[in-house]
Amino acid sequence: MSQRVPPIFDYDETVIPKWLSKWRFTFKTIRKEFYSSPRKNLRNPNVLDQVARRVTQYSGQTLHPRDLLYLHENKFSPQIEETFFKLTEFLKARIISNVDVFFSYYATGITIRQVNKDLRENLITDVSRIWSLDQAREVLSRYPSIIKDKKLFNARVTVEIIDYLIPSNLSFNQTETEQRINQYLKASKQPVIKIKKGQILIHRGEKITDQHVQLLQSVKALTSPAIFMTRILITFSILFLFLYMLFTLHLGFRRFWALQLKDAFAFLVITMLVLGAMTFGSKWLQFIFSSYGFEQLTDYLIPVSAGGIMLQLMLGRTAAYTFSLLISALGSVFLEQTFAYSVFSFILTATAIHTVGDCRSRNDLFKCGAWSGFSAALVIMAFGCVQSLGFKETPWVSIFASSFFCFLSGILATVITSFLIPFFESIFGYTTSLKLIELANFHHPLLHSLMMKAPGTYHHSVIVGSLAEIAADQVGANGLLARVSAYYHDIGKMNKPLYFIENQSPGNNPHDHLQPSMSAKILFSHVKTGVRMGRDYRLGNRVVDIIEQHHGTTLTSYFFNKAKELEEPSLGKVEEAHFRYPGPKPQTREAGIVMLADACEAATRSITDPTPGKIQAMVHHIITKRFLEEQFSDCDLTFKDLQIIEVQFTRILVSLHHHRIEYPGQKSALHSHPESKEGQAHPSKQSHPHSHSHSHSLSHSHSPVKHGEKK
Repeated sequence: MSQRVPPIFDYDETVIPKWLSKWRFTFKTIRKEFYSSPRKNLRNPNVLDQVARRVTQYSGQTLHPRDLLYLHENKFSPQIEETFFKLTEFLKARIISNVDVFFSYYATGITIRQVNKDLRENLITDVSRIWSLDQAREVLSRYPSIIKDKKLFNARVTVEIIDYLIPSNLSFNQTETEQRINQYLKASKQPVIKIKKGQILIHRGEKITDQHVQLLQSVKALTSPAIFMTRILITFSILFLFLYMLFTLHLGFRRFWALQLKDAFAFLVITMLVLGAMTFGSKWLQFIFSSYGFEQLTDYLIPVSAGGIMLQLMLGRTAAYTFSLLISALGSVFLEQTFAYSVFSFILTATAIHTVGDCRSRNDLFKCGAWSGFSAALVIMAFGCVQSLGFKETPWVSIFASSFFCFLSGILATVITSFLIPFFESIFGYTTSLKLIELANFHHPLLHSLMMKAPGTYHHSVIVGSLAEIAADQVGANGLLARVSAYYHDIGKMNKPLYFIENQSPGNNPHDHLQPSMSAKILFSHVKTGVRMGRDYRLGNRVVDIIEQHHGTTLTSYFFNKAKELEEPSLGKVEEAHFRYPGPKPQTREAGIVMLADACEAATRSITDPTPGKIQAMVHHIITKRFLEEQFSDCDLTFKDLQIIEVQFTRILVSLHHHRIEYPGQKSALHSHPESKEGQAHPSKQSHPHSHSHSHSLSHSHSPVKHGEKK
């Protein structure tokens, strides 16, 4: 209602003349009392104290000690007095307010009550005619150069004295304003008007008045809940139709946005939540800031960019930028704002989307809020300066207030995002970068258990994570997702850690006592167990999918070959399908990269005397074999990507397996250790059948038969 009721200000046109009259009396009386007699000792400190008391008594104001001393040394001279009144001449015809919020009242204007003329009221629509104290002081500082009077005595010092003495003759009357608003509310409760079915509310060509507008709004408000829900459904349907057309739009040979039903629903939910927050939040903020005079600016405080940030983290840039265009168009309509608000909301949201990026840390989120708020503040400041062109004075207080609200909007958006994103992650099953940051913490219960129960697997997973992240970043994939997924890709091995070679001690391989088919089933089980554990610990769909896909449909070749050697025709032929992982194949680039990193890291461990040439050949062999097996047919890894991945894997693995110098006394210490001698006498104990992953068998130099013979 404050948008319709002009605020009440009390105006006393006698304030400035009375103030000048008091100071005229003060100058003359002080000169007569203290400086007319040459016998008076002006150097006595008591005299200065007496002068200060008399100035306060006559003028009603207190001078700063420095200014009092200046006037005392110059004996309150007539030259200073005339300079004082020449510099204040322009204030007599001005209306000067004690507050500077008139930028907020451009739409309503203000009502001025003349307190010395029986409270006669005038409505002032051009609020630029009214100065604030700051504007009056600014004019005062330039006034000597404007009038160019050579008779002014030390004008600069006199301006500094007048600066803090200027009084205001216009003051905001909050009590009366609140009473007017209450009266308006009571008066707006019109008597019951009966409207018959088919009755015309406004005739063609009839001038629309405020009564017509109120009548239409009353009719709209009296609609039944069913009609209200119908409006909501129609609005939702129109929005859904627009988005469906946008999502199915083809640009050349490429679809604009391939959207799943879950993603579409999440997009619509966030959009409707933001629109609802804009509608109801605007009224709430106006109510809070109405007493401060900023209710017209509070729409800039609504954190509209929170929706864009959440969509960027959950669905990607296409969804987020679509939201920014949609909210900038609908926001100004819902809030009945101008084009400037549309530009503000788009700049705020688009800047937040661009700066948040992949969000590798919580600090990135708050940097995003600060940058987006700062950008929007600059835009609104520019709009405010442009809109104030033509006015005598620029309403800097209101411009800076709206800019500050814009900056706060960006900060609030990140705070709200950090609170809401976990709920959307759990409800819709998304794995955002913020979630991945939490999962990358090595103190996570799953990683801690993996380190304690299967230290070899843990160490292997950490190296695979480094390989996957660097390769993913080089080919433009999500490096953070690849690294975190690699940390958890083998968590299923915790149930039976000793059945995997990286956790075994020399000479103790449980697979020696199992049938190949049973060994293969144990290998397969670590994937299923890992998927179940990932879901139990809410790792997120994307991480769980990579756990499930990191072996694809590859063959456990060691156990398959062992089964072929032990094959008995009477028991039937050994089926290759029984020794293949159930899949599915990698569905994303990150899953394909983790598959390759897992296989390459494991295979290079089996190389005797790993030289750069051997490592490069092994990496090339594994990547080529996976490519020929069509393991990447369901993901977007190109042949060029595979070449880049090969280069990065080779570089990192060579650095991991570099040769170290032999320290003095190291060889004799090794020879003197009994376990070392036993290992030299029985080198076969260092070799075990493949039980980590099928990629070990690509370079396994011992067949099962020879291994048994050596035993």
